Amino acid sequence: MDNDRKLTTIFALDIVGYSALVGANEQEAINALRNYRKLIDPFITKNNGRIFNTGGDSIFADFSSPVNGLRCAIFIQRMVYDLNLAEKIKPSMRFRIGLHIGDVLIQGNDLLGEAVNIAARIEQMADYGGVSMSESIYLHTKNSFENERFIDGGFPVFKNIKESIHVYSIEIAGTIPNPNLIQKVSAQSYQETVKGWMKDPEYATKKIMDAQNFKRSGQHDKAVKILIIRVLKGEMDANEELISMVEKKLIPQDFHNFVVDTFVMVSKKLNSNDQTKFGLLLSNYALGKDNKFKSLYFWKMASNINDEAKFHLGKALLEDPTTSVNETKEAITYLTDAAMMKNIPAAVILGLFYSDKNRDEYDESTAFKWLWVAREFKDSKAQVYLEALVKTMNKATFVNSKIVAESLVDQIRWNVSNK
Repeated sequence: MDNDRKLTTIFALDIVGYSALVGANEQEAINALRNYRKLIDPFITKNNGRIFNTGGDSIFADFSSPVNGLRCAIFIQRMVYDLNLAEKIKPSMRFRIGLHIGDVLIQGNDLLGEAVNIAARIEQMADYGGVSMSESIYLHTKNSFENERFIDGGFPVFKNIKESIHVYSIEIAGTIPNPNLIQKVSAQSYQETVKGWMKDPEYATKKIMDAQNFKRSGQHDKAVKILIIRVLKGEMDANEELISMVEKKLIPQDFHNFVVDTFVMVSKKLNSNDQTKFGLLLSNYALGKDNKFKSLYFWKMASNINDEAKFHLGKALLEDPTTSVNETKEAITYLTDAAMMKNIPAAVILGLFYSDKNRDEYDESTAFKWLWVAREFKDSKAQVYLEALVKTMNKATFVNSKIVAESLVDQIRWNVSNK
């Protein structure tokens, strides 16, 4: 009957950046999705799941068992990671998966209701290549997945969902942060804890100078609490002081996530140098391995006006073995922008990228011009790479490439002098 209801586990999956893939080459994107689905759909069925709705880039399924639903989600993401690493399907695609348990309305073969909407919202906030779930899934499955690492995602704010939902995710190799949603996630535990500090006169009335005194006396926890309060109040000097403590590895481990969450909340108010520097600290594990991926968020925010951020962002994307074709193009753009402002490491990376014969983008002329640029600006390694490349080029290509490269060097010098 159309009015029947049931309690079930909802599994929501979608493709990251599918519209862009279709825009780049519609038929290739459709063929790739079809090949992924040939592997994904049978595994859903194998785990006693039922696909009840699909769109161009999404799959909705339900499972009677949350354990089966989560096992299926984890397997799919790890399978896709391996496929992308081996470049078995092109263009490669990344997926996000969200899981939730709730009461749903049965309408024919379809399922409707807020539980479906919540699963979709959780999926939208998942990391690229990641699996996120509501607390109800976590509580029903945690004892069945003792070898997996669950990550507490706090209490995100979901649009048009009144219910407060505690979200968790599973640690999966190759995931990257969802750059469009990270700044919207605010954990209730963080908010309640910091509010407590703000009401405590031991911290609330203290100034940056007090934090510096606590720091010098080795009371780093008190210094961090005061600085977090001052950062949230918009004091720029507090930003610098707190970043300095991160740089000097003075942040107690229990406060790592508090510092990261604080800078995420005020990220749009940071200047691009602070955004870039904090991203670099995160990438170097200054606040733990779990926070490294958030460096991409800070670099992306700074990249509009900061050439160093463009370099770090482009380099990180190229080094990630799961980076998609579109993300590779984005990385090349970032590195090119940086190199055009005399970022020599960026020029070397571009030269090596285009000289790699295993890449579809292999282009010896383009590789030559960037290595030439790096050599002209006294990079000794570029000279070695350039000599090896020249041995593979014919004379005409060498002559033409050299003319282009010399012109590029002049353009870079002009860019720098007129910045």
